[in-house]
Amino acid sequence: MSFGFYLAEILTTFVEGVLLFLTVELFCGKKHSGKANIGWVILLSVVYTVVLLVLNEVDRLSILTLFVAILSGACLSVFIVPKKFAYRLLITSHYALVIVIVDSVVSTLVGGILSNPELPFHFIFSEGIGRTIYICGIKVSEVAMFILLRRKLKQVPTFSLSTLVFSLLLSVVAFLNVNYTFNAVLSMSVQKMQISLALAWVSMLASVILIQFLFSFKAKQKEKEQENEMLQSVNAMIEKNYENLERSYLENAKNIHDFRHHVMALDELLTEGEFEEAQGYIRSLHEAEAHSFSAVITGNAVIDAVLNAHHSSAQASGIDFSVTAQPL
Repeated sequence: MSFGFYLAEILTTFVEGVLLFLTVELFCGKKHSGKANIGWVILLSVVYTVVLLVLNEVDRLSILTLFVAILSGACLSVFIVPKKFAYRLLITSHYALVIVIVDSVVSTLVGGILSNPELPFHFIFSEGIGRTIYICGIKVSEVAMFILLRRKLKQVPTFSLSTLVFSLLLSVVAFLNVNYTFNAVLSMSVQKMQISLALAWVSMLASVILIQFLFSFKAKQKEKEQENEMLQSVNAMIEKNYENLERSYLENAKNIHDFRHHVMALDELLTEGEFEEAQGYIRSLHEAEAHSFSAVITGNAVIDAVLNAHHSSAQASGIDFSVTAQPL
C-alpha cells in the first residue's frame, strides 16, 4: 500500500474514533470543556486509531476486531465522561453496531445499484484508490449522521441500564440479520436469500415483542415511582402534622401554667377588694389574642395530615382557615 493510501486509511480510522468519543460524550456527559475536552478527544482518537490499525492488519472485519474496538472505546472513554463502565460499554456497543449495520446496508445498496454485489466487498478488502474512495464516502455519511443526530437531540435523556440492554439486544438482532443478508447477497444463493427473508420476519417479530415488553416494564417502573413520590409526600405531611400536634401540646401546657397564675392574681385582687382592677384584668385577658394550634381530628391519618398541614400554614401566614369535619 502506498503512503498516500495508508495516510487516508489512518485519517478515516481517526475520524471514526473522533465520532465514537463525541457520541459517547453526547450520551454520557463530559468531564472537561473547551480546549481540554478537544485535546482529550484527539488523544484518545489517536490511541483508538493505533489499536484498530493493528487489528486490521491481523484480521479485517472480524468479530474479534469489532469486540476489541468496542472494549477499547469503553475503556478509553473513562478519561472524558463521568458515567460508569457498564453504561459506557453499552453506549459504545450501540454506536459500533449501528455503524456496522449502516455500513453493511450501504454496501448492499451500492452492490445492488451497480448490479455487482461483490464490488463493495472487493473495495473493502483490496488496496488502492477504489478502497480509499469507498471508505471516505462511508465516513462522510457517518459524519453527516452524527451532525444530524446532534442537531435533533437538543436534550439527550439519561437511559437506565435496563433500557440500554433491551436496545442492545435489538441492535444485535438487527446486526445478525444484516450480516446474514449481506453474505446471502454476496453468495447469490436463492436459498440463503429465502432464509434471510425468514430471519428478517423473525427479527421483526422479536423486536416488536421486546419493544412491548420494554414499554410495559417502563410503565410499571413509572407507576412505582409515582407511588413512591405520593408516599413521600404523605409521610412529609404526617411528619408535619405530628410537629404541629407536639407544638399544640406544649402551648396547652403553657396555657395551663398561665391560667394558674391568672387565677392566683384574680384571687389576690378580689381578696384585697380591688374589684375594678380585677375587672380590668379580666378584660385584658379577653382582649388577648390566642395563637394556640387547634388540631383537626377526623380519625383518618392521611386526611388529618393534609388538613392540619394546610391549617398550620394558613395560620402562620395570617389566613383564616376553617374546617368542618366529623370523625370518620
